[in-house]
Amino acid sequence: AAESGTPTGLAMEISARRIRRSTDNPCLMLVLTDGAADSISYVIKQDEALRKDGFIPIGIGIHSDSVDRSFRESIVMNDIGSLAFELGRLTKGKLDRMLVRTDTL
Repeated sequence: AAESGTPTGLAMEISARRIRRSTDNPCLMLVLTDGAADSISYVIKQDEALRKDGFIPIGIGIHSDSVDRSFRESIVMNDIGSLAFELGRLTKGKLDRMLVRTDTL
């Protein structure tokens, strides 16, 4: 029910499986969340598992410290105007490296 939290880890797992049907390339996964996952430990487990499978999950949450605890890399938005800057800061080098790897395939 609504009070049990959002199945964020399961959503990450299912999304990754669907993406892998289309490509084996490295992928950036932006996870928009309110930070109220039904299982923070499962989100952490998925964050690590997806990294091993070539994904870079980034948790994006609004005013939620649990986003920082659930994802290796995260953005806690206190001001929506800062999202583009923060996302660019976190992803620039990663996207450059991903593009180099896929260009050599």
